[in-house]
Amino acid sequence: MDTHAAPEIQTEITLDLINALLDDWHKPGMSELGLCRAHQISLETLEHAAEHPKFQAALERIDRIRAKRRPAIAAAIHADTLDRLLHIAHHNPTSANFAKEIRLALKLLNTLFPQSPPS
Repeated sequence: MDTHAAPEIQTEITLDLINALLDDWHKPGMSELGLCRAHQISLETLEHAAEHPKFQAALERIDRIRAKRRPAIAAAIHADTLDRLLHIAHHNPTSANFAKEIRLALKLLNTLFPQSPPS
């Protein structure tokens, strides 16, 4: 008995497969062959799953939800960026390198947020 036998390859497009693929679909580091390996499917099965109406509907739903979330996420990133840059800018430099970092933070604050220049 070969303990290194290839795993059984799924050929049927099931809701479980669609949901599993959706979990990894938007991961930048996940290639198409990586999806096949991770879900133990063939490239042909991946292609059929990607063309499946339920998969396409789910992707469209994700896009609509993502568009609704985008303003709130952008606002949170904006606030976090401002907070971090202000935190850096309000420190006294302890080295020449840190003084440079503070100047860069102030410059970036003025570039990103010209309406609220740092003190």
